[in-house]
Amino acid sequence: MSKYLSITAPSRIHITLISMTDELYRKNGGVGFAINGFDVCIDAYVSKKNSIDNSKNTNIDNRTIIATINILDNAVELYSLKKSIEVKINKFPPQHSGFGSGTSFKLACLESLFLVNKVKLEDSKLAFLSGRGGTSGIGINTYFHGGFVFDLGRVVGPLLPSNTCKDFELPLVLCKLFMPEWEIGIYKPSSIQSLSHEQELSFFNKNCPIDKNSVVDLTHELVFSLVPSILEKNIINFSKSINTIQDSTWKKYEWDEYNNLFDVANSILHEDSYCFGLSSLGTACYFLANDKSNIKRKMNVVDPNGLIRYVTVNNTGRIVTYV
Repeated sequence: MSKYLSITAPSRIHITLISMTDELYRKNGGVGFAINGFDVCIDAYVSKKNSIDNSKNTNIDNRTIIATINILDNAVELYSLKKSIEVKINKFPPQHSGFGSGTSFKLACLESLFLVNKVKLEDSKLAFLSGRGGTSGIGINTYFHGGFVFDLGRVVGPLLPSNTCKDFELPLVLCKLFMPEWEIGIYKPSSIQSLSHEQELSFFNKNCPIDKNSVVDLTHELVFSLVPSILEKNIINFSKSINTIQDSTWKKYEWDEYNNLFDVANSILHEDSYCFGLSSLGTACYFLANDKSNIKRKMNVVDPNGLIRYVTVNNTGRIVTYV
């Protein structure tokens, strides 16, 4: 069995969800940007049935593997495809950590399937088939194009995680921007466990809907501070905006889900970074450093088994390589 193609797909930083309320015209929505360094990398082989080889023992869970095979089988049936694929996973970033790895993986597998069958499918159709993007459209857009994405969610539907949403409309994108070439720091704590699927669902049920006024305040911050700072490539204003967003109602709820995570991140990053934030529901934090050595020194004291890594932004999206 010969390899047909390889796909390397970026992860993403999810800055925040936005309209987690029933009181406004649109629900959900979000802002975020793509990064390199926590990539999903797969090889695709022509096969008689759809399967996934995780013999390299990457971070993916069985639930995602089973769901992805079901998505591939559904696509074969729906589009009467003649070939199936075996997917071999080479790299997979920590799952349920805020990187959007599940979205990147499902899209990479789906795109591989259609490319093996020499069928060109629109990005939006691939996104819809993946079942992702029900709550936020960041990952389903950064997969294809990278950069910064601001999406406006959807008109109808529940306030739930993407992986529980059914029969939804894809989020409406307000803008896609080239992300300035800033170095992004990633801190992943060692002792704080990520939320399970069940815990994530419980989190949404417990905290939604939020007050309309808090959504309005957050939206003002995004439109008049965060987006302009990206357009102007102003790292100081961008950092101020990221720090302000951490005080929004929704982001506070996300931080509070982990008890002392904010205090741990603050003790490591506050004095020596321009800003820091929690990506999606965590546990990964992102930051812009102004003193790398001091950050590393403090992490070795506070969380010696934690991860600190510096990555670049991604403004191109996934890379497909044919063999």
